[in-house]
This record gives sequence, structure tokens and C-alpha cells, in this order.
Amino acid sequence: MIRYSSSPAWGNLEHLPHDLKTSIKVIAGNIEDPEFAIQALRGQDIVFHLAALIAVPYSYLAQRNYVRTNIKGTLNVVEAARRLGVSRVVHTSTSEVYGTAITDRIDESHPLQGQSPFSAPKIGADKIAESYFCSFSTPVVTVRPFNTFGPRQSARAIIPAIISQAATREVIELGALDTLRDMTFVGDTISGFLAAGQRPGSKAKPSTSGPARHFSSATSPIESYP
Repeated sequence: MIRYSSSPAWGNLEHLPHDLKTSIKVIAGNIEDPEFAIQALRGQDIVFHLAALIAVPYSYLAQRNYVRTNIKGTLNVVEAARRLGVSRVVHTSTSEVYGTAITDRIDESHPLQGQSPFSAPKIGADKIAESYFCSFSTPVVTVRPFNTFGPRQSARAIIPAIISQAATREVIELGALDTLRDMTFVGDTISGFLAAGQRPGSKAKPSTSGPARHFSSATSPIESYP
């Protein structure tokens, strides 16, 4: 599913090999529409729910949009899955739900902190998904990726920002240099999603997806876990 607009473009799906593009079905719509969610999920066995508004800065200007898309949109997906008897929903969360790290290593036991109008609705979406597992036994798994990077990533992200500046100027300008980041290559993130979709049984507990090493904006890896 892609978001409906006046453009017929498929976004990054346009980069798929021709034989793969012709073998998939793409439908355009709006996750905020419950009837569309039912139409999109009908006949599906495993659903990967990635639809969301994701830009943190914009969330400070359009709070209600984030609530509608991220909370109500997720409600529409899990309700459609419940009605249609889908065998598995993989709900996409984000490391942003943990807020500023309280401990050096963030795992699923780390407290959730709604520090922005983006992270707060994502926490709400996670809890909606969890409630459907607890109340209706809807087979939902929540995955929380950390800082995914790879081909065709937005230039706003840290790695593309460093590469583009290094290619065009003598001095690289960044924000805080003491920030620790958990970077995950997109291929590894995809492998994690596929594993979550294929794992036998159903489990409501969120799963944090990330690497075993921290990276700093100022240096190479500065800490690694055993």
C-alpha cells in the first residue's frame, strides 16, 4: 500500500527490478480510512504495518496529524486484522519511544518517554497494538528499529549528511558531537522484520532492533557490547 496522491509514482518502489515490480500489487489509499484498511488487508496472511508520519521536527507543527495517522491509522490496521483473521501483524514502532536514554544500553525494559509530538503518538500506537493482543488475541508483534541507514536514505540523516558534506567542503558541520547512535543497515532491519513476521506463535512484547555497537558523531565506534 502507498499513500494516495495526484502523482502515480511509487516512491522508492520505482527502483525495484522490472520483473519484481510486475509481480507485486500496489494500491493507493489512506491509512486513516478504516474501510480502506479492511480492503487492503483482505486476503492477506502477514501484514507489515509501516504506515506513519515520521519527521520529528514537523510533529511540533502538526500534532493532530500525527495522532490521526499514527494512532488512528494503527487502530484501523489492527481492527481490520482482527475482523479478517490475519495470522500476523508486524507493527513498526521506533527507538524514539524511549526518549533520552536513561541507561547506556536500551532494551525493551527501558521506560517509554513521550518527549515529542512524534514519539507520544507512536507510544500510543504501540499500546493500541498491545491492547489488541491482550483483549482480542490479535497476533501482533511490535518492532522498534534504531537508526536505519542505507541506499536512497533521506539526506537529513546523519550518514548521508556527513558523506554529502565530505564530498563538497573542507569542514563538516554537525550538531552535538557527543551523541551516541545505534546504526543499523537497512538489510539487517529487513531481516529483523521478516523474522518477526515468520516467527511461530504470537507475542505482544515489543522487540528492539539494533546493532551491538554505539557510534559517536565525533569518532569511530567508542563502545561495544559483549
